[in-house]
Amino acid sequence: MLREIYSGNTVAFTVTPTIDGEAQELDGSTSVHFILKRKCSDPDPEALINESSTTGRFLLTAAMTALPAGSYWYEFRWHASDARYTLDMGTVKFVETVFD
Repeated sequence: MLREIYSGNTVAFTVTPTIDGEAQELDGSTSVHFILKRKCSDPDPEALINESSTTGRFLLTAAMTALPAGSYWYEFRWHASDARYTLDMGTVKFVETVFD
């Protein structure tokens, strides 16, 4: 899902869980979580970004994305009732911009 983030930029995106290709409605009793770490094995409390949304909408501020260029691990997790589903995970590259 995520490929590149420009360091120090505001990033907005929406995550919609699907089951068998059908979008699932987020009704406030479910939530989507986004976590970003330097290494996959880093403990959650040491995550660089750890955000939750009951609407699926995320807004990462420029301060949140002001990270050195490089690859980072991320995961999107959907919490519905007592179940947890990993929606997507992988690495995202943070790149420097030309403007200072």
